[in-house]
Amino acid sequence: MKRALVFVVVLLGALSAFFVLRAAREIPEPERRISAEANGDSLMGRKLFVTKSCVTCHQVRGVGGRAGPPLDVIVGGESPTSADFLAGMWRGAPIMVELQRLEIGYQIDLEGDELLHLAAFASDPQAQDTFTIDDVPLQMQELFLDEAYVLEEDLDDFYDRYRGEEWYDFSDGPPHD
Repeated sequence: MKRALVFVVVLLGALSAFFVLRAAREIPEPERRISAEANGDSLMGRKLFVTKSCVTCHQVRGVGGRAGPPLDVIVGGESPTSADFLAGMWRGAPIMVELQRLEIGYQIDLEGDELLHLAAFASDPQAQDTFTIDDVPLQMQELFLDEAYVLEEDLDDFYDRYRGEEWYDFSDGPPHD
């Protein structure tokens, strides 16, 4: 009886292993979504520059707000790479988040692919060459911040204020009071 029980257990174990290994072979490799050298679509970035309200604080070809640095391609110089653009956004993120909170009441949410599209627009002279005030709805033009944003406090004090602070998770949209 013991021998039969051991045989059944071993048989069930072997069958389980067979089906697990078979299923593992049928699972496709995870789809590679973004390569290390991913590029965005500059025309999509141009559209996002307006629809995500970047134009409220940043200019391209003299169109937009002046609170943040202009995002024009450097004429006759080297255009920023996507990595350089994203690194600049990362360095400026605390100030951008604070300004968004002050001016619009919430943090603008950007997905990874949208950041790549914006980076492509920031480095593509052809996409920027045709960008005009007509690309920006009148209601948004009224929101342009016409002066450079100046912190009322020292930049180190600004960063100290947010070190260790919990940030709101904006994945579900802006906070509601």
